[in-house]
Amino acid sequence: GGDNAMSALAAGAVQDGTMVMSLGTSGTLFGCSSTPVVDKSGVICPFCDATGAYLPLICTLNCTEVGEDVRKSAGLSHAEITALAAAEEAGCSGLNYLPYLRGERTPNWPQASGALVGIRHDMIGKWGLLYRAALEGVTYSLLAGVNQMKAFGVSKVSELRLVGGGAKNALWGEIIASCFGVPVTVVEEAETAAMGAALQAAAMLKLGAAGEGEGGAKGMKAFMAAHGPPPGKTIQPVAGDAKLYQAAFERHEKLGGKLLDD
Repeated sequence: GGDNAMSALAAGAVQDGTMVMSLGTSGTLFGCSSTPVVDKSGVICPFCDATGAYLPLICTLNCTEVGEDVRKSAGLSHAEITALAAAEEAGCSGLNYLPYLRGERTPNWPQASGALVGIRHDMIGKWGLLYRAALEGVTYSLLAGVNQMKAFGVSKVSELRLVGGGAKNALWGEIIASCFGVPVTVVEEAETAAMGAALQAAAMLKLGAAGEGEGGAKGMKAFMAAHGPPPGKTIQPVAGDAKLYQAAFERHEKLGGKLLDD
C-alpha cells in the first residue's frame, strides 16, 4: 500500500468512523470506509486501504505553513505564540483567515490567495489572534472536506487520529476536536507510514494465505488491534466552544464562496 494507507494502519484507523488527519506542509484527511467513494469532481481521492476496504482521502495545499508564516512574522517561539493564541476566544472574535496562500485544491481554487476578513480595531497587532485564526482557517478547510465525504456516504466520523508536525501543537488539537465534535488522539509514533508498512509485513507473515479476501481483512484488523502502537494522548472537544466554531465555519464557507468562486 501507499504511504497514507500505511499511516492509517499504524494510526489504528482500520474501521469505519476512525479517520486520520495529517498536519504537514499539506493537510490530509483519510480513513477506512467499508464502501467505495466515487466523486466525479475529483475532490475525494478514491484509494483502497490495507485491510481490503477503501480509503477516501482529501488533501489541502495549505496547512502548517499558514500558522508558521504568522509565527515567523511575530518573531515568537512556538510556545510563546501558542500561549497567546490560547488566550483568545474560539472563533477569533469574528476574524476569519482564508488560508489559501498557495492556491488550493480542496476546494479547487488554484488561483486563490489568502485573505483576512473581519478585521476590527486593534486586531492587527494581536499575534495570538492572527495565529489562532490561521489554525482555525486550516481546520475549517479540512472540516469542509470531511463534510463532502459524508455527502458521498462515508460513515460519520467518531474519532480522529492526529499525525504530522502540526500534531505537536496541543492547542491545534483542541481546536480540531471542538470543530469536528469528536475526540482527537495524538499518535505517538512519528513515522506512521514506515510503522504501518512494518506492521503490514508482520501481519502477512502471521496470517499467510489467509491474509487475502474478506477473512484476511478481519484478520488484519484483529492483528492491528493486538499489535498496533499505543494510540497516545486523547483530546476531548470543548462543548462550550461548539457554537462559536460553527458560526466561524459557516462564515469561512460563505466568505470563500463569495470571494473565490468563479
